[in-house]
Amino acid sequence: MSKLDQAREIQLAERIRNGDAEAFEEFAVAFGRRRLHYSLLICRQREDAEEVVQDTLLKLHDHIGELREPSRVRPWAFRIARNVCMMKRRGANQTAPREVSIDPHVETSFLSRCMENGATIRQFYAAVAHLPEEQLMVFLLRTVEGMTTGETAEVIGISEEAVKGRLKRARQAIHEELAGRVM
Repeated sequence: MSKLDQAREIQLAERIRNGDAEAFEEFAVAFGRRRLHYSLLICRQREDAEEVVQDTLLKLHDHIGELREPSRVRPWAFRIARNVCMMKRRGANQTAPREVSIDPHVETSFLSRCMENGATIRQFYAAVAHLPEEQLMVFLLRTVEGMTTGETAEVIGISEEAVKGRLKRARQAIHEELAGRVM
């Protein structure tokens, strides 16, 4: 996420806190799609992920006054999405296959390196889908969403050292799986 996007997100959060309904609509459009990709990978089913995004946006709207620091809106929103998703999964079929789709407009250096080594995008998605859930969440937030280690730790509720370890293991697992498929 660019500095301009972050500044816009903070500005929208401040406007929403001040009761600007138009700002909330803009926030919902701009950031709902990001939450959908994240929720889809966690919930595993598109219908559930779409519900999670709607529930998350409603919770954000209802509780925006509780956000003390508008600069923290992004990790706060992802934490709400994660919690809603986890609650939904508790009552759902845990064996549903993961649908993996990363926003094609998100270009990461990690994905680029994988492609340079001969992996296809489908192979990359399959490797990501096989990650254990705790590694998947860290990988998505750090690599795809571009969150800092601290923000990721805040969203998931773990230490920064645990984030670093999980990210290292996730990247290693993806590389190993791709090495076994490429060639």
